Amino acid sequence: QKLSALGATVVMTRSTDTALSLEERTVITRAANADLFISVHMNGSTTASVRGCTVHYFTDYSKGVEETVYRSVLAAYTDFEAPEAGGVHWSPFYVCRVSEIPALLLECGYMTNAADLELLVTPEFQDALTDRVVEAVVAYAKSLPRI
Repeated sequence: QKLSALGATVVMTRSTDTALSLEERTVITRAANADLFISVHMNGSTTASVRGCTVHYFTDYSKGVEETVYRSVLAAYTDFEAPEAGGVHWSPFYVCRVSEIPALLLECGYMTNAADLELLVTPEFQDALTDRVVEAVVAYAKSLPRI
């Protein structure tokens, strides 16, 4: 909604908690002729102490925007005095392999970590996280050459 309010065309691959294959997600992205794909997730781990945000990318098209998104989401954590994070990683995740455009998988935090989970369910943190992702997308859009 926040990106749409700024004039962006936003295509959600799903808006309810329904199953959608990874391939279907990339098909929707390609059909929409998207400029950017961000797959938003909440992470989990067998180690309860692991926490923070992580951004995964695969292609060179994603270079630059992956750091912008990571720094912005990390700022939301820092604002809530939770500075731990997983960083940016090259990863061969299926949704990151959309080769035509920058494609990222954003892990917003760990539902298996009590502190992260407490943040993730807080409306204030959700708003801050959303605002930071919007800032990153806007910064990326402004960096594109005008045609």
